[in-house]
Amino acid sequence: MRQIIVIYPAKSGLKVAAYLCCLFCFPLWGCGQFDDEEEEARFADARSAPFLDAARKGNLQMVSSLLDNGIDVNVVDGEGVSALVAAAYRGYANIVAVLADSGADLNARYKDGSTALILAAENGHVEVARVLVEAGADLNLTDEEGSTALMWAALDGYGEIVRILLYGGADPNVQNKKEATALMAAAYQGHAEVVAQLLNAGARRASRYRNGSTALTLAVENDHTEVVRLLRRDPTP
Repeated sequence: MRQIIVIYPAKSGLKVAAYLCCLFCFPLWGCGQFDDEEEEARFADARSAPFLDAARKGNLQMVSSLLDNGIDVNVVDGEGVSALVAAAYRGYANIVAVLADSGADLNARYKDGSTALILAAENGHVEVARVLVEAGADLNLTDEEGSTALMWAALDGYGEIVRILLYGGADPNVQNKKEATALMAAAYQGHAEVVAQLLNAGARRASRYRNGSTALTLAVENDHTEVVRLLRRDPTP
């Protein structure tokens, strides 16, 4: 999850925190998405509250009932959060499926630019990601820092989500505003399985982060021997 990536224990300690903060550009304590103490205020609008609250809490029966009674599936709260975004963030695949079938905007965004698919990918919600991909969500949309769902899944080592995204046609070579790629993220974290998936999908090993680092140099610097082996074994595209 985005909130804890930069405080994840690793060989380089605080250097890892600083680097990931730079690589994907968010505060050290995360972005504060859907903070519990703010949620009730966010869903206080009388028109949208019951529907959005049901989606947020995983109440499929209530969501379905309100849809049957004509609620706008794309209604949002005061911060622009839709039911689909809330359900995707929480990992409620059944609700996401119902909302998608009811015409929800599959590319609706949170205030930081994250789509429902990005939120599902960065939080490891495999079935939500699968539903959204199969429903036709745009796989290559980015958040406000230019990072895609694939980048977030690769960073966290969510191999099954990476597979779903790549099979659906996600571009493995998108670079964010810091010029980081999904391959760099996976290599830096030492996710060998994800690195192999990305290489098989045509990820470019020669792409460089803005400081000149490549996926290989990041893996070498962090002693990820299996990742180094993968990156050195295959011919560079």
